[in-house]
Amino acid sequence: MEDPDDDLLDQWDVQMLPTWMRFTPRALFDDESTLCVAQLTGTGPRGEPLVLEGPWTLSHRRSGALPKHVVDADFGPNT
Repeated sequence: MEDPDDDLLDQWDVQMLPTWMRFTPRALFDDESTLCVAQLTGTGPRGEPLVLEGPWTLSHRRSGALPKHVVDADFGPNT
C-alpha cells in the first residue's frame, strides 16, 4: 500500500504512520474539532474501488505500530 499524500495527512491531522482510525456513521457536526467526512473511499477486499456514503465521524484513533491483539481490542467488530 502506498502512503497517502501529505495534504490528506494534514487534513486528518496524522502525525505518524501507521495511524488507526475508526469512523462511525453519524450526523455531521458543526464542531470543527470533530473530524467528519461525507464519504469514505478506498479499496475493497478484492481490489475493487469502494465508496461508503456518509456522513462519517471519527470516533477512535491510535497512532503507531500496534500488536494484533491491541488492534482487535480497540478496532475489532465487537468494540
